[in-house]
Amino acid sequence: MFESSAAGDAGGGIAISANPSGITFRVTERTEVSEVGAELSRFGAGTHTVYAALHRVGTPVSTPDAVGETGLLATSLLTVDSTTPNDVAAPLSATLEPGWYALVIGTGRHGATAPDFFATLNHTGQPTAPQTRGPYTVNATTNAFVLQGVNLRVFLRGHALPPVAPPSTRFLAQTALPDAWWASGFWTIDANHLFAMRFTLARATRVGRTGIWSYAGGSGSVYAAILRTTTPTTPLPGPGSAAFADAVVASTLVPIGSVSDEYAGVFDDVALAPGSYALVYGSGAFGATGIANPIAIGDHLVGSGASQWINTTWFPGFGVRLTLEGIVPQLEVAPDPADFGAVPLGLASTRMLTIRNGGDSTLQLGSIAIAGTDAAEFAAGGDVAACNGAVLAPSATCAFSVTYTPAAVGSHAARVEIPSDGVPNPFVATLAGSAVTSHTVTPAADGAGTIGPDAPQIVAEGSQVQFTLAPQPGHHVAGVDGDCGGALVGNVFTTAAVVSDCGVLAHFAIDTFTVTPASGGHGSIDPPGALTVAFGGSAFFHLLPDAGYHVGGVGGDCPGVLDDDTFTAGPIVAACSVVAEFAFNPPSVVAAVSGTPQSVTVGNAFAVPLTVRVTNDGGLGVPGVSVAFAAPVGGASATVAASAVTDADGYASVDAIANAVAGSYAVNATVAGVAGMAAFALENLAPDVALAVSIDDGIAHAGYGQMLDYAIIVRNDGSVAANGTAIVATLADAVDAAQASWICLDAGGGACSAGGSGTLADVALVPAHGSVTYLLSVPVRADAGGSAVETAVQTSGAYAGYAASADDTDVLVLFRDSFDAADLLANAAGLAAGDIRALPSGTEPGAADVHTMLSARAADGSGFRIDATPAANLRVVVVDATRRARATPWATTSDAPSLAFVDDHDGVTLVVEGTQPPLAATLASPQMRWRVRGADGAATPSR
Repeated sequence: MFESSAAGDAGGGIAISANPSGITFRVTERTEVSEVGAELSRFGAGTHTVYAALHRVGTPVSTPDAVGETGLLATSLLTVDSTTPNDVAAPLSATLEPGWYALVIGTGRHGATAPDFFATLNHTGQPTAPQTRGPYTVNATTNAFVLQGVNLRVFLRGHALPPVAPPSTRFLAQTALPDAWWASGFWTIDANHLFAMRFTLARATRVGRTGIWSYAGGSGSVYAAILRTTTPTTPLPGPGSAAFADAVVASTLVPIGSVSDEYAGVFDDVALAPGSYALVYGSGAFGATGIANPIAIGDHLVGSGASQWINTTWFPGFGVRLTLEGIVPQLEVAPDPADFGAVPLGLASTRMLTIRNGGDSTLQLGSIAIAGTDAAEFAAGGDVAACNGAVLAPSATCAFSVTYTPAAVGSHAARVEIPSDGVPNPFVATLAGSAVTSHTVTPAADGAGTIGPDAPQIVAEGSQVQFTLAPQPGHHVAGVDGDCGGALVGNVFTTAAVVSDCGVLAHFAIDTFTVTPASGGHGSIDPPGALTVAFGGSAFFHLLPDAGYHVGGVGGDCPGVLDDDTFTAGPIVAACSVVAEFAFNPPSVVAAVSGTPQSVTVGNAFAVPLTVRVTNDGGLGVPGVSVAFAAPVGGASATVAASAVTDADGYASVDAIANAVAGSYAVNATVAGVAGMAAFALENLAPDVALAVSIDDGIAHAGYGQMLDYAIIVRNDGSVAANGTAIVATLADAVDAAQASWICLDAGGGACSAGGSGTLADVALVPAHGSVTYLLSVPVRADAGGSAVETAVQTSGAYAGYAASADDTDVLVLFRDSFDAADLLANAAGLAAGDIRALPSGTEPGAADVHTMLSARAADGSGFRIDATPAANLRVVVVDATRRARATPWATTSDAPSLAFVDDHDGVTLVVEGTQPPLAATLASPQMRWRVRGADGAATPSR
């Protein structure tokens, strides 16, 4: 498992003597050693033995303690005889953990028989194993060593062992592993150069030993201090700062020797709570003035190693070996230490202690005891029986009380010893308390109130006592006296520092309050000034209203009862006020003051609002009264608001709008609880509408089949437009009503429909001093009976002025002056068969508002004509051979109209284009050839 060099004798070597020679080497895994050996030569006669000694050393650069052999692990004897030079081996049993060891060969002890220089460790000439120290020779008297300039061969045989997990109760924090290698250098620890190691605890831990690898040349002592940090990465404070001093939890001194070794100090079983910490090595504080030379480490660092403070700054990442060891107790006690504080002599203080199994296995507790110099001052309560012998599963707890009853003034300390089958056994928790000189403060109360606490108080000398004074309802603290001295703030009295037995006396007195009267107006209150009333008492006031008013109630925040005009305020429990309130006497009269009588045309608003005044029995206008207004629900009436509220002077008004019905009526105003009403006489006047109507077709005689054109004029002589005027014409049986049509020629600033088929039936707006003109066209039936054609027209509307009527009568004849100088083809005398003639403007077939633009006659006496109105309406009238006329509806012209004939072999259709809608009529007797003549009779080519 280890050999310092390969075999081979190169001549020379190291003579074996009482000063042993050997080499320092490292072990990196747990190992079982079974044999030790060396390559030896004999220089004397006979057979003798030398010893091989295996030592544990502190550092990679340490040599074994040859004087006291403090690190000796095992020895064995090697026999040197005539077989040498050769490897000589012997059994040796040892279990090695990772770390540094030394194997030396010598004589004169451990049963070795060889005299000095009898044998030699051969110089092998082979390279020395890396990461070893030596060979060297150690002085057995002084431990001084000398490095030798040869290569020698020593070896150990054995085998590796599986690693063994450390117990869960072991705590070890380190910056490098124990088998770390030297980096051929060292650092320095003094007042300006420090090293620190961070560590974190998950559970409460007790720490003891701390160590540092230091190179030769150190002296005196350095300190090791444990600092509490907020987090694992919180920057460490600088040495000498207040923050550094505040963070220190514990410190100890570590003596440093002059040789290379691991040096240790011991913390006195310091208990650390879970959290973050740092172990700091330094000098110049805590009584340390020495120097250490931390060995520079080249491998096997733990984490990032240590941090170094150089003058003013911490620098991370340094390879040195610092260690801190301890145990993680399986038991935890809280609080620990349990400090009972300062307890006045004659009193006791009790605290609860909780035991918790913080380990991962079940623990059996033993009998808990209190020990130590002052154990008699402390006593466990009877509840400790629940913990004695208890079996605690992991994380389970039990609790018991400890009472501190000091018998003499002074500080006292003891310990609670908790036996268990865990580590450590027993677990020890610390108890501390101090007894101080005491005095008795006796409280008392005078009057309606209490003082608390009310029992005599035993207090430490120089301390102060607080008492709370509680007056009964309606009372207050009047003062405090006695011989304790002190100050009263609010209801809390604090004594002066108590230096002897003394008393405190609290005084209480009844409260008084001010009752302030006032009047809200329209009356007075007696007495008018403020009254002082004791708690729970009463005050009496008389309320005196002005004329026209009565007592309306009492405001303010005083409790009490109102009886007629007397108010009793009480019980009084706080300052308060009484406000006398007076109100109008109720209304007794409602009267109309304006807006009656009056009239307006239907549909319009009356000029004057309908106004009433509501007064009380004192003639005062009553404000805030709701007045109901009612108009007739049928016939002549008005639209009014259902109600209105009186103003500050008792007036209320509503506007009225006449409905559409003419006539006289009344609007009544009433007030709930008031007899009688106010009536407003109103009249709705009919509008100034005066309609007249006329109807005239411009002829007195009509022939069978003749087209009649009636001009109907509705005139309004009134000053108001007649809206919604119904205009209806009644046709006689002698005309063909199915062929009738009508158009509105002129609305005259009013409104009418454009036109329609059948008899005239329209609703129009006839303007004031204006008229609306219609044209009604209808043919006389060819088989008409009777002797005349009578056509009537009537107007009607909402009022009498809308009614008017007129009629027109034509005598039916066969011949009479060519039908009153106008035949069916519009005065076409001299018009030859086949002629189409444009007639001079103004040629009239009948009514004054219709003239014929074009007339044509066929050979059989049939024909057609085109009529127009002044508004550029067109129609076609076709006359058959029997002199029966039929007409198209009137159309409007949207462009210059044109005339065309369409022959579809079933007849000829006359078409007028450029109208809306287009006009078309089938001719009664087709004439295949036509001549067009102008108004002067001149013919154009036939077509």
